[in-house]
Amino acid sequence: MLSEDVEADDCDLHEPPSYGDPAYWEEHFAGAPSGMSSDPSALEYEWLWDDLDALGQAMLPYLPLASRRVLHPGCGMSLLPVMLRRLAPHLEVVSVDTSPSCVAAMAARHGEPGLSWQVADVRCL
Repeated sequence: MLSEDVEADDCDLHEPPSYGDPAYWEEHFAGAPSGMSSDPSALEYEWLWDDLDALGQAMLPYLPLASRRVLHPGCGMSLLPVMLRRLAPHLEVVSVDTSPSCVAAMAARHGEPGLSWQVADVRCL
């Protein structure tokens, strides 16, 4: 409830980010999170777990033992695909994101056999 001294127009109402809008993510990744795109430390960001090695160890028992393709949906600039290949070199990791800037940056930085990045909307797969 608003007090009589405060008008609704006086409040600084903040709209939450449009996480479901691909344009939001393109703008986000085009500017590189937490810095400039020329700063390598700003290009990769882990949304799932800040300790990527611990995440890998937690995932290891669930990774396929034979050569398999694994999908990393909404990959962003995560290094999870790189870590998965390090733990299980037989895997082919396909990472998808709606942001062309993100996909191009990750493919350029980590383009190696067994890793691929594609522009796609996981809601349409």
